[in-house]
Amino acid sequence: MFANPTKEIGSATPKQDDLFSAGDWLYWKCEYEKAREHFQAVLKQPLLSASDLVRCYKSMGAVEVELKNYDEAVNIYNKQLSIMMASDSSSTKEDIISCYLSIGKVYWLKLDYNQAIAYHHRALEFGRASELSSSRISAVHKNLANIYTNAKEFDLALEHFQKALDIDHQHLRKDHPQFGQTYANMGMMYQSKQHYKAA
Repeated sequence: MFANPTKEIGSATPKQDDLFSAGDWLYWKCEYEKAREHFQAVLKQPLLSASDLVRCYKSMGAVEVELKNYDEAVNIYNKQLSIMMASDSSSTKEDIISCYLSIGKVYWLKLDYNQAIAYHHRALEFGRASELSSSRISAVHKNLANIYTNAKEFDLALEHFQKALDIDHQHLRKDHPQFGQTYANMGMMYQSKQHYKAA
């Protein structure tokens, strides 16, 4: 019904590229066990910076998701989150939001909708405080709507679809493809609710 909510690995700076490119390549080749081994070896390197640790944990979390080791993925993402929360850098704000979303998406995959919703709300709250872009806030609302649909909480799903549409109508042209995807997901929600006329 929806695209894989976790298939992403962050971009790397040239310095990080030396450490992470082989693991990223293995990940994209779907050789997850080998990618895991690579990232575990990176963690054993001396003098890793906080940003290197954050990057490594992000990649390791994504690998564990693909291996369906969801509890381990949550554990790894929480390590990533702890490092970022201790940082004073304003550049980590977007990364913190992404980490909250990654954790929420893992809980979504585990069908633990309450935790998935909680982490998406944390991302929204942190995003509002950090002046997150409108497109990112809209995407979080769409995720929440889809999670609420899966949880059979259709009124809350509709509320978040509407919030996403309201944001998108302010910032996207009327024929933008995102509207089609949002309306398709709303149709799936109505179908799940068995309101076939609305779908």
